[in-house]
Amino acid sequence: MTRIVCCSIAFLVVTSGCAGRRYSPGPVVERPEQLERLTRAIERGYPDQFTLVQRVVLVAGGKQYQFQGYLAVRRGQAFRAVAFGEIGGTIFDILATSQGVSILANSAHVPGKPLILGVAEDIRHLFDPPRSGPCRMTERQPGQFAVVRDSPGGGMAEWRFDSRQGQIAHSKQTIDGKIVREAEYADYRRFAGSQTPLPARIVLRNLRWRYRLEVDLVELRTAPAPDAAFQPPSPSERVSGARS
Repeated sequence: MTRIVCCSIAFLVVTSGCAGRRYSPGPVVERPEQLERLTRAIERGYPDQFTLVQRVVLVAGGKQYQFQGYLAVRRGQAFRAVAFGEIGGTIFDILATSQGVSILANSAHVPGKPLILGVAEDIRHLFDPPRSGPCRMTERQPGQFAVVRDSPGGGMAEWRFDSRQGQIAHSKQTIDGKIVREAEYADYRRFAGSQTPLPARIVLRNLRWRYRLEVDLVELRTAPAPDAAFQPPSPSERVSGARS
């Protein structure tokens, strides 16, 4: 059963298409103090080191697949993401460091690009966005502001804030002027170890690979993950993922 589900996931993700609609930035607003405050909210939402336990639903091709996610992050340095099936077994295991993204396990047989350019970049966008680089504030609607920052390698990332609570409500990322992913954040709660409330519910749509991830945060741990979790494998240990 696990193998059948994994192969189905591989087929649905691999047959996905290209990027989505074009991105239209809002008018720039010159309010330096407010821009600084909103930028801090993006950069300091999560601790410098943390581990998340999550329930994840992948929706692709009109079907749903549930798994449990484990994510360990050293912000700005590395992260490790492991997906476990409902009845056990690793679906995939990826490691992102300054050397790039390595696929450590891939029982779903998903080609490398959807994992490296899709899932890994989804994780980076949600939980480890860049904390440097020029940014600007735009007004999406009267009283509703967004922070826009250039992304490494081209493109832009935008975080739109709730006008009442001042919390991130929506984000998106673009490549070549087209939106490749967008996310909605809800159910903010204060988890043990977090300095500010964090979204317990995130729904991300990957427009490039045409899937949706529904992520529910179960637990936040601030104790650092062991160094071994972030050690890049030797070339002989890597799982090939070069197919498109």
